[in-house]
Amino acid sequence: MSSPFARLRGLTDGEAALTPETWRASQPCWDIRLGSRTLVLSQPTSSVLVYLLGFLTLAMGLRSVLEAPGEGPLLWWGVGLIFWGLGALIAGTSYQAFGFHIKCSGRSVCSWTSWWEVVYLAVQYWSLAALLIGVVAHRNPQWQWLAIAYGALSSLVYTISVVAGGLRPVRSWITFERLLLVSAPPLGVMIVTNSYGWFVEGDGVDGLQLGAWCGLLLSVVCFFVWERAHLGNRLWRAGQGIWFSENDILHVVLLAWVAYLEFWVLPAL
Repeated sequence: MSSPFARLRGLTDGEAALTPETWRASQPCWDIRLGSRTLVLSQPTSSVLVYLLGFLTLAMGLRSVLEAPGEGPLLWWGVGLIFWGLGALIAGTSYQAFGFHIKCSGRSVCSWTSWWEVVYLAVQYWSLAALLIGVVAHRNPQWQWLAIAYGALSSLVYTISVVAGGLRPVRSWITFERLLLVSAPPLGVMIVTNSYGWFVEGDGVDGLQLGAWCGLLLSVVCFFVWERAHLGNRLWRAGQGIWFSENDILHVVLLAWVAYLEFWVLPAL
């Protein structure tokens, strides 16, 4: 019997499951010779985008934590961005750069997901929970303890659920769509909080933070529009050798989002 941690590897994409050969045909791959071994780099341009996003966000987060004057909004924004950057790096390793080796190597049918992606889901939610604390810390420091309690408890519950989903495994517990669903309450609280601060109290910092959430929502909308229209597959299968997937449009918008945070939001905190 396979171990609980190995069961996830046996979860395939049903009738749409890819073999190692069809995996390579469905996306760009580079073969890199390392002595007697060959490293297959999946989606090279996509890997550059996601790793760039990850390292930039991680660096911004580390700098914010080091420069934060105390346990205020800048500190928590920094913590959130650290988790965000780590999540991007983890996701890019499995979804893009080394996906072939993680999901297909030595197998007749490629796995649908991996533990890298399960960990990414948890870390991405931790990021949003920390950003929620940062928003509350700016708007009303007296309520910061409540945001910390909610962030810690919801992060624990969600982490347990995705780990359980990976162990059993249960596909619906470890999807990007479920992450978005679970993220809706904290994101909604941040939007309402910043909207009140900007429209009612005229706080410009709240307005800048509200712009960040609008940018984040735009990235998700772009992702699903691109995915539902199958634009990435159409470009690739048109024989033009153009690879630009729904993950790429997501990461391009998020790179613009990171620039917005760097030049407008973080300096104002």
